[in-house]
Amino acid sequence: MNKVKKSLDAVAGDVFNDKEELKQRVLYGGSKPKRRNPFPVVASAIVLAAIIFITFNILQNVSISTNGSTYKIDETLYDLMLQNEKNDQGDSDDLRYRIFQDILEIDSIIDYAHSLGYKEDMEKIDTLIAEQQKTFFDDFTEEQAKNMKKTQVDAFGYSYDQYFKVILTYTQRHTLVMDWLQLNKAEDKTTQRQILDAFQKEHQQVITAFMEKKSIPDLTEKFRTQKLDGVVASADQGQVLLVSGLEPKDYEGLSTDEIIEAAYESAWFDSSESFDDIQPDMHIEITFDPLSYAITKQERPTRFYDIIKWNEYKK
Repeated sequence: MNKVKKSLDAVAGDVFNDKEELKQRVLYGGSKPKRRNPFPVVASAIVLAAIIFITFNILQNVSISTNGSTYKIDETLYDLMLQNEKNDQGDSDDLRYRIFQDILEIDSIIDYAHSLGYKEDMEKIDTLIAEQQKTFFDDFTEEQAKNMKKTQVDAFGYSYDQYFKVILTYTQRHTLVMDWLQLNKAEDKTTQRQILDAFQKEHQQVITAFMEKKSIPDLTEKFRTQKLDGVVASADQGQVLLVSGLEPKDYEGLSTDEIIEAAYESAWFDSSESFDDIQPDMHIEITFDPLSYAITKQERPTRFYDIIKWNEYKK
């Protein structure tokens, strides 16, 4: 199955957000090998078997409708996503909430793009999917393909046909939406948080009814903020670059890009009112909204705008 998973990852390409890595860090903690860009930036690959379901859109016809809302929630889809991750992580309230919130985040982006005039070209998407499906199975004999299809269903609970026609179709929808947003940027710095909050407000009764039916707890307050501690590598006019895994001596003489490359984690923070007393080489902890990044501006590392507070600490 390792060969199969690698092949599917190659077919899918880089279509998802580094924000999931940050969420995993929030949820499960623990030290991990260095990743260059652990924060929310569009178009980063995620392990197919564990995470790819999270970024599904609500594609099916099962819905809970109240007050005229047309937002549809696929109950089967949510169940598949939950079962998929429970295999590795076990069931928990945190997991149930995170999966559902990730669905809402992605759907809110799609809804936002539609509000700006985006129109999907499903014929183009279907053509891309058909080509990728053919390319994938060309690597295997007929007997191998048959055995793989059976193993896929037994191991993961969904078929290759579902993967290509539902999962991969959605990843293509998401990628094309983000490409369009990059070419048609709103003048203001609209953040993922603003988009998500507006989406949830519009469809609140539908969302609440589904959460009650599926026993999804409301953990909004728990996950609305995140903390990052590290060393201030740059501080100028309210723009702070915070890096972890480095000490001042480690980046002496390096450019900003080289510091970011060398750091275990890094992020920009913009808040002139909050950062008056922050100086380079300080050790600090920043509490921030992990969804307060501009949805149409890709930066590495991500730049966050909603800074709750910061504290200096001594090492």
